[in-house]
Amino acid sequence: RLFNICCSPPEPGDLIEISRGLYQHWAIYVGEGYVIHLAPPSGPYSMMSVLCDKAKVKKEELYEVVGNDEYCINNLLDEKYEPRPVREMLQDAHRFLGRELPYCVFRENCEHFVTELRYGKPQSRQVQFEHHRSNMTLVTSVIGTCHSPLTLVTCAAILIVKEKPK
Repeated sequence: RLFNICCSPPEPGDLIEISRGLYQHWAIYVGEGYVIHLAPPSGPYSMMSVLCDKAKVKKEELYEVVGNDEYCINNLLDEKYEPRPVREMLQDAHRFLGRELPYCVFRENCEHFVTELRYGKPQSRQVQFEHHRSNMTLVTSVIGTCHSPLTLVTCAAILIVKEKPK
């Protein structure tokens, strides 16, 4: 059962924000019930994506990607940037299908992927937001997903690299 908190059906080119609790997964609606999204090997349901360095571009039915979570249409940057023509968005999205792309939860995540398709500019509001919030929230949410000592060390290393001064 899909639960669209926006109430209106998506149109091709719309960005779909899927609430996963501690984070949001993003996809672009391509029509006929399908979305294209950047999915880490751990899957779009897993906080373990912080450990991935590659992700695959997939086309799946919206209901499969959403699962039991809530979603909404969120063309979050429409007031800041002019959306690209829908035809171009969809052509580019389909061009990436099946490709494995670099993935970094902080610099090249699913939100960066879809905002680049829609606006020509890769951005992630949730990463910017987390960067400005207390690091403790991010540390707690990432470490809370780490189930082994090796994974815990890897999570800590990722956070240290993220917070290195430029």
